[in-house]
Amino acid sequence: RQAKTPQKTAQRRRSDASEAPHCASPMALNAEQRRAFERERAAGSADDLVFLGSDALSHDGVTECLGERYDRGNIYTFIGPDVLVAVNPYKTLQKAGLSIYDLCVAKYYLSSDPVEVAPHSYAVAANAFRD
Repeated sequence: RQAKTPQKTAQRRRSDASEAPHCASPMALNAEQRRAFERERAAGSADDLVFLGSDALSHDGVTECLGERYDRGNIYTFIGPDVLVAVNPYKTLQKAGLSIYDLCVAKYYLSSDPVEVAPHSYAVAANAFRD
């Protein structure tokens, strides 16, 4: 097996990027895909830990909330608009047939209202970009 050099790593990244599906705009996501990356509105979903009730705002309550979100495939949870908690899933995640790190998803977060999108590293990056 050959050792990886910075040049070979850069070449691989370029070839991987060229194989990615073309995404001209965030509207390239279909309605189902856009819904998959919108905020959960279900009662008790707590995609932002700031909104946990005072009885749930404890070590056990936060851990339970993160565990429930993880079980539903939601590895990201906000704590306010600028802090994001991530739970490593140790696997590649997809929503509505897209990798959660797809270029179309990144463009969707950049063009969306931060209050309307689900927690994601792209949401925090887009918020920082806007500020």
